[in-house]
Amino acid sequence: MKLAESSRRKFEIFFRQQFKNEQFKLPGIYFYTGRFSLFLTTMLNIHGITVGRSVFVKPKSVTFLENKKYKIQVELAAHEIAHVLQFEREGFFRFLYKYSKSFAGNLKQKGNFNSISRQEAYWEIPFEIQARDIAAKFVKWNEDFQSKNL
Repeated sequence: MKLAESSRRKFEIFFRQQFKNEQFKLPGIYFYTGRFSLFLTTMLNIHGITVGRSVFVKPKSVTFLENKKYKIQVELAAHEIAHVLQFEREGFFRFLYKYSKSFAGNLKQKGNFNSISRQEAYWEIPFEIQARDIAAKFVKWNEDFQSKNL
């Protein structure tokens, strides 16, 4: 499913402010929540994963609304959109290379490949740190935005 127009506009306003760029436009972003997303997120034990402009979200992180639309957890959506923008900025293969290299380097520093070390190595990837920071800022900004627009 494509990002809803109302959500796209809200994220665009946020990122225009973050980037101090009134011309900023979000690229087309597609969210997937089907069987492949369930398989991928379960296998990797994650809530979502972004590949280019495609975001695969664990179905449990999505609510089906009465109007046949889906609602993804706001913080998760912001986090994954941050990754889409990182892919756009770095380029597809360069992003994957830098992300993988960072993860491998972090894991090597741990000196252990157990699940705790892998989790810590993941949390220390600069792209992940940036995405978590952006998601937290968006959650706060969105609360302020909603209270101002009631």
